[in-house]
Amino acid sequence: MSAPTRTLPTDPNLEHLRRQARDLQRDHRDAVPQALERIRAQMSGLGSASDAEVAAAPIPRTAAQLVIAREYGVDSWRQLKER
Repeated sequence: MSAPTRTLPTDPNLEHLRRQARDLQRDHRDAVPQALERIRAQMSGLGSASDAEVAAAPIPRTAAQLVIAREYGVDSWRQLKER
């Protein structure tokens, strides 16, 4: 896992975090370069993948949630929810 790229608020709003995951999933579907880079940085199997390969990879909601959790420096969505 890479270093956190975001700072989690003291009292995080779970719905806001879910919305971030949905937005990331939508941006992946639309092949937004920044979203593809975020996914590549946090998903171990896509570390050396091209933009086209990341865009073609299935990113279900659970994968988008994992990316968000890792951006906040935790290993899983569950751990992020427990903070």
